[in-house]
Amino acid sequence: MMLSRLRHRVVFVASRSQSYLAGLGVVTLSQSVMFSCYSGIVPLLATVSSSATGSGLALAAPSVARLCSNSVLGRCADQFGRVPVIVGGEVVAAAATAAAGCASSVYALVPARFAFGVGGSAFGVGTVAWLTDVTAAPGIRRHRGVIMGVMGAFSAGAWYAGPAVSGTLAAQIGPAAAFGGLGAAILACAGAGLALPEPPRAADPPEDARFRIGETQTALAVAHATLALNYAALIGIVPLRVATLDGPATGLFGLIAAVAVLASPISGLASDRLGRIPIVLPGLAACALGTAGLALAPDPLSFTAAALLRTAGLDLAAPAIVAATSDFAPSHARGQALAFTRNAADVTYISAAPLLGFLSDLSGPELPLITCALFTTAATLHLATARLDNYTAPSLSSKSPSSTNLD
Repeated sequence: MMLSRLRHRVVFVASRSQSYLAGLGVVTLSQSVMFSCYSGIVPLLATVSSSATGSGLALAAPSVARLCSNSVLGRCADQFGRVPVIVGGEVVAAAATAAAGCASSVYALVPARFAFGVGGSAFGVGTVAWLTDVTAAPGIRRHRGVIMGVMGAFSAGAWYAGPAVSGTLAAQIGPAAAFGGLGAAILACAGAGLALPEPPRAADPPEDARFRIGETQTALAVAHATLALNYAALIGIVPLRVATLDGPATGLFGLIAAVAVLASPISGLASDRLGRIPIVLPGLAACALGTAGLALAPDPLSFTAAALLRTAGLDLAAPAIVAATSDFAPSHARGQALAFTRNAADVTYISAAPLLGFLSDLSGPELPLITCALFTTAATLHLATARLDNYTAPSLSSKSPSSTNLD
């Protein structure tokens, strides 16, 4: 039944505009390649850095770059259009990926990763703004969640597969050729991006079109920060906790990837039917419970169960949060609004990685996991009181004030 409804919605969106359907395909492919290259740097760290500090700098560099450039690039997307920002970001990311493969030391790798972060920021801000524009069209906005959920599933799969793909290629043909090939793949996506249709701009923007931060945007920033904190814990702390178990958690990360890929489109479909908050709150609550379970699990079996609960909750909440961010982005400043929430995620990720690591060094990996669970619980309670519950797909009119006809 769920798959049938998902297929029906995809067919409906396809019937609206073939050019935008093709654009969705291009953006989905481009996102998958970018996510794969972002996470694919991990196997390269062992060859260029002999210290944890150097590896940490290389991993943090893209987030620092995004934090520095998100707001500026968001304004560029609003002023000059989405497509130029998307394509420009991909060109920069392609060059940075190839440069990373040629790096012989961490001193060369960190600048390449910083440049990748700038390109990724432009690509991310531009694509999310483009998707928000496209899914604001009459009749399509009520399918926004499932569209973003399906795209999130592809991105999650690419993110988890990135290290395996890049590691295998680097072992077979060498890092320079492997990352040069990945850079060429991003460049090919940039070429395809030139064919993206530029969505029409919102009519008659206010004279003062600056983006203003209010209660709604603050709540959305908290939601994105919560996601970033949990992703930081997944990368930096969960492997340390796995190492403390008496036996191996066989295939754990493969199961996590499978759950993430399955949960994203389900979340999107459910949030279109029920509203965003009814999906976000249970998802974050399950994530908090699962994270606490990771800290308290006495054996690999219970640890795996907690990890799957955490992943299911996190990946149910994430697409609904992204869709809600698009729902509440003002039509005259969408790029700036989306950049604001990305900044919240990036600053959290940058600060959470060392703080969680410090807590782990202080008292073992259980303490940062409990801390993460408590923060997620607090964020869930905050979102429950925020004014984000006025979007429900069944009551949404076919034409919203910010919608633009794309047919």
